[in-house]
Amino acid sequence: MASNSPDDEPSTGIPEAKITKISANIERHDYYPQNEKRPTLLLLSWLSATPRALDRFRHIYASHGFNVVTVLSKPFHFIWPKSSEPLAQEICEYLISHTQGPIVVHGLSIGGFIYSYCLLHAMENKEVFDALENRIQGHIFDSLVVGELENMAEGVSKGSASYPTTRYVVQKVILLYFWLAHNHTIPHYDRAIEVFYNMPFRTPMLVYYSKIDTMCSNEAMENLTKTWREKYSLDVVPKVFDDTQHVFHLREHPDEYKEVLMNFLDKLNVHSDHIQVPSQL
Repeated sequence: MASNSPDDEPSTGIPEAKITKISANIERHDYYPQNEKRPTLLLLSWLSATPRALDRFRHIYASHGFNVVTVLSKPFHFIWPKSSEPLAQEICEYLISHTQGPIVVHGLSIGGFIYSYCLLHAMENKEVFDALENRIQGHIFDSLVVGELENMAEGVSKGSASYPTTRYVVQKVILLYFWLAHNHTIPHYDRAIEVFYNMPFRTPMLVYYSKIDTMCSNEAMENLTKTWREKYSLDVVPKVFDDTQHVFHLREHPDEYKEVLMNFLDKLNVHSDHIQVPSQL
């Protein structure tokens, strides 16, 4: 969710996408004809992510035969959590009504918070849960904003302000806001964390994080992955970098990032034998 997005030149050599703007927060990239076996990536972005930066992720999945539904996060979705509820409902309804094959979820930074509301919506609506449970085949989370309130405030400030001084002011204002609007914020964040720990869609998990990322508590990530393994016997693959900033893992370590991701997708085996997949990037 950095304001200066990791926007190196995206990889090429894949079909040109047909881009459809679904709503203010959702867009679709169709690289291939849609059918009942075509896998769909649900890509939940970090704050201030540029199209060019997001294409780096979309193109990796397109090279593996996916079409992509991208959710664009806004600061108010996090600052006023109730605003995430209608977005989560829209995401679930769109996936059910307008995609057909297996689904893989890739959430980056605050995008993971948006996804937690999708999980809550599914848990509270049996028909939604039943429609998605067997289709969601795997989860990838990159730079989740987890830990103390300071981690959350820092994440929002970096996603909404460009200069360090401005970020500092924004972070302090957000912490004050959390305190003043406690009943409208903290309980919602607690629910989001709880649903992540319980993870109703029990699939293999791949998580990326860094030892130096102050917005993604290493202790919290270790506790989360331990819970998934020990309580739910989930297959969890952690990829921990030593030296990368928030959501910059793909930019700084592209070969390593892609290798881990491709191995994970191959293990999921979500692509059909009938899908013509171009050579990998």
